[in-house]
Amino acid sequence: MGLCATAKVITGSDRYAQPKLLQPGNREWVTAIEATNSTGWAVPSYVIFKAKKNVREGWFDDLPDDWRINISDNGWTTDQIGLEWLKTHFIPYINGRTPFVSAYRLVGA
Repeated sequence: MGLCATAKVITGSDRYAQPKLLQPGNREWVTAIEATNSTGWAVPSYVIFKAKKNVREGWFDDLPDDWRINISDNGWTTDQIGLEWLKTHFIPYINGRTPFVSAYRLVGA
């Protein structure tokens, strides 16, 4: 997260397919956990912001109602957040949407 600005791509002619992108170091990490399936529907977004204690609810008034917000010390996911996402967001959302009854789900990273 940060102020949007132009980007510079630096690459040599021998590395045309693998350019390096330079960016200022004044950005913060935000993680978005997304899940889609092969038929085209998606689980609502789960976004993790960098924060120590709480975030103000008013910051997210314009987000869709079904998105979920969480925080971590560095804005990345943790084992605890991943497990919480599975239990309270992913599994409840997909249980009513699967065309067959099964105890198994495929989740990739």
